[in-house]
Amino acid sequence: MRDDSEKKPVTLEELNQHLEEVRKLQPVVTSQAKLPGDAARAAIDFASATAVGTGLGYGADVWLNTSPWGLLVGLLIGTVAGVTLMFQEEARAAKRALKQQQTMNDKL
Repeated sequence: MRDDSEKKPVTLEELNQHLEEVRKLQPVVTSQAKLPGDAARAAIDFASATAVGTGLGYGADVWLNTSPWGLLVGLLIGTVAGVTLMFQEEARAAKRALKQQQTMNDKL
């Protein structure tokens, strides 16, 4: 067993100095980990945009009797729209992470 009576009490300045050392050792958070909901939303956005584009292209094929060109163009447009939605979601997530990082820095 150790004898606590021989140890001197820790001062507030020593505790503050130790806390600053620990804060310096912690890695700086550069981005927030993506939540599973964000990934699911991106996947659903991509799939739904592709499906809507393909459906509209197929509808145009039936209406104009231009098979398979309407379907292919609709698939292409839907895929481009889905990828665009995914990039927009990633940009929103990056903005949220940056805002959270700035908030954490302001608290320090």
